[in-house]
Amino acid sequence: MKRTMVLLVVLAVAGTADALPRYAARYGQSCILCHDNLSGGGLRTSYAGQFLVPTELAATPTGTGIVRMTLVK
Repeated sequence: MKRTMVLLVVLAVAGTADALPRYAARYGQSCILCHDNLSGGGLRTSYAGQFLVPTELAATPTGTGIVRMTLVK
């Protein structure tokens, strides 16, 4: 019983993430504009892929198969 409770708590905590609604505050839109999830996070919509991400993030290949994402200033 105790083991089951610990597992449930771990799974509940692992599913959450601390995120800042930076884009929502900046553009006055809700998270659903750029994310499929109503609360943000997860997959991005086609709008985010076509308009927001290319102007806000720059991808830099590292040569190791890892792509480093940095904010465009």
